[in-house]
Amino acid sequence: MTKQLLALAATVIMWAAVICAANAPAIASSPSEYEIKAAFLYNFANFVEWPSKTPADASGILIIGIYGDDPFGETFEQTIAGKSVNRRKLEIKRFRSIHEIKPCHILFVSSSEEGRFGRILDAVKDWHVLTVSESDSFIRSGGIINFIVEEKKVRFEISTENARKAGLKISSKLLKLAKVVR
Repeated sequence: MTKQLLALAATVIMWAAVICAANAPAIASSPSEYEIKAAFLYNFANFVEWPSKTPADASGILIIGIYGDDPFGETFEQTIAGKSVNRRKLEIKRFRSIHEIKPCHILFVSSSEEGRFGRILDAVKDWHVLTVSESDSFIRSGGIINFIVEEKKVRFEISTENARKAGLKISSKLLKLAKVVR
């Protein structure tokens, strides 16, 4: 493993451990898959550069959207509580239909929406959104980051081409940690 991967993994594990410690009355446990994914989503925001004046910027808040079935529950709120990215507060919005989706910086699309990836991604294509999911077909459908689980560890793959099409610049530090899909 590279030093950067170890550093990011340590950061994610640390945040997940903090979340578990805060939620467990007396027994510490390993972080769940979705606690780790929530920590990754928060950290992705630190390694992506959005174009100036994106539609989601009007509020001055960094908005993370969740579309479809929400696998995170309260984990996400606990992960980002009191945190900011580049001095911007974080806010989570949940969307249940394509018509409800509002401009956001990061959009996690649940695997429950696999048959609609193309329509969902088409709906946000002009907003410069970092799209993330956890389904093998997501990147082929035009998504940018896809979570994968290998050897019981959460990892991710990134399509640099899909990021470029969305007008996003992904840090080389993050790309070094990912499986880059071309």
